[in-house]
Amino acid sequence: MAGARPLCELAAGREAVIRSLGGSGAIRQRLLDMGITRGAELRVERRAPLGDPIEIRVKGYYLALRHEEARDILVEELAAPPAAGPAPCGQGDCGRGAGRGCGRGWRHRLGFGRRGG
Repeated sequence: MAGARPLCELAAGREAVIRSLGGSGAIRQRLLDMGITRGAELRVERRAPLGDPIEIRVKGYYLALRHEEARDILVEELAAPPAAGPAPCGQGDCGRGAGRGCGRGWRHRLGFGRRGG
């Protein structure tokens, strides 16, 4: 199990495959019932400001886990997707096609932050 580490160590936005599920008793059985099984792919959606709980997406639904529960789940991180190139305005993905401005104006293009949207 080279590369396996606890789920609680994964950053938000990262994807992984479950390699093993530790723990015992009713909590372990409940996690198995909710789809936390070996080989299932998951994505860490977000973390609370203090790190507990952790929201994950597994098998098409969202699940919040306490840090103690996430520590018992060993995962292997999947390769990061290739980084997308800059948007036409140069400020990340604006959602507009190539060759079109993003419609947010000069403040956005020059990186002065969001103004009204």
